[in-house]
Amino acid sequence: MRWQWLAGSSASDRRHRADITHANQCLEPYIARGTTVIADRGYDANHLRDWLSDAKATACIPPCKNRKIQFEYDTDLSKTRNIVERMFNRLKDWRQLSLRTFRCQQTFLVAAHIAATVIWLL
Repeated sequence: MRWQWLAGSSASDRRHRADITHANQCLEPYIARGTTVIADRGYDANHLRDWLSDAKATACIPPCKNRKIQFEYDTDLSKTRNIVERMFNRLKDWRQLSLRTFRCQQTFLVAAHIAATVIWLL
């Protein structure tokens, strides 16, 4: 799973290399011209911003508070990231999805679709 490095909330960062070092590799197949990447302050790095601008993508990343040059970003679009994070937390309530007990990728995807539909209906 290529997005595993970007969703590093399940493991401590002390024992692993920083997630930001793998962000370019994870995003590369999905970046197209005009794409907007929404991330939190942990991904505020010059090399990531430069790479996104070279790929003609827009970075919606709030700058770190101690950054000398404060970049402009869309605050309303950045707030939508919270909605996506809440949905992933609700999906983790489903035991089989959180433990990844499925042996086949298709069955995991079907279970994720069913869980998302049930959550949406409730």
